[in-house]
Order: sequence, then structure tokens, then C-alpha cells
Amino acid sequence: MGRSIEFLRRALRVLSDRLIEERDRWALWVPVAMGVGVAVYFDLPAEPSAVLGLALVTGSAALLAVLRRATAARAVALALFAMAAGFAAAQLRTATVAAPVLNQKLDSVRIEGRVRDVEFLPGGRRLRLSEVVIPGSAIRRPNCACA
Repeated sequence: MGRSIEFLRRALRVLSDRLIEERDRWALWVPVAMGVGVAVYFDLPAEPSAVLGLALVTGSAALLAVLRRATAARAVALALFAMAAGFAAAQLRTATVAAPVLNQKLDSVRIEGRVRDVEFLPGGRRLRLSEVVIPGSAIRRPNCACA
């Protein structure tokens, strides 16, 4: 067991040294980390709590403040902060461009609109419509994609 722990310590030291050597390139990884945060948000199976993005940003900023003296740990904390910022940005953008939502389940409805494009997919077709109206509801959209 002692040899395994010593191996892990040496491995962490080597990784830490390599990370510090790359300090000049840390800024180039910030957009990548933010993209990872965005990808994580869009990979979730359900919409997370509205405050999750803010909590992640706040927590990672606190971690960044605590680890400001340990160089390698600061780089990891900065990456976590960038991922949290990407996650929060995606969540905020989704909330600000939210489309109209039906407040009741519709089993079968008539949709009126103009077919703008038909896309053939392996599992069926996707119709892109313009001037969409669902009679009996308040939904009127200039553009819509229906699968």
C-alpha cells in the first residue's frame, strides 16, 4: 500500500510540474473548459434547477480564491470555474430564449403553417414550418421545426 501511495504522489508531482510549465498557455484552455461546461449542460437529461449554474460559479470562484497560492491547484480551480461559467451561460441563454410552452397535453392537434423545408432523417422526416398557428391555442410562431 505504501508503494502505491508513493507512486501516486510522484505522479501528481510530475503532472503538477507539467501543468506549471504550461502556464503561458492556460488562457488558451479557458474557452475549451467553457465549452465543456456548455456541453455538460446540454447533455443533461432534464432541465436543472434555475440556481444550479449560479451555485457552480460561486462555488468554483470560492475554490479559486482558496487555492490562489498553490499554482497547479489554481489551474485546476480555474478550469472548474471556466466550466461552471460555460454551464451557467448555457443555462442563462436557454432561460432567456425560452419558447412558448403548452400548459396542457395535446393528443392530436391541427397545425397550420407553410412548409419551408423537409429534412429526411434515418428515423423519419423533419418539417420546417413558417407562419405556424395552432388553432385554439395562443401559439403563433414565425418559424418552427417539427419532427
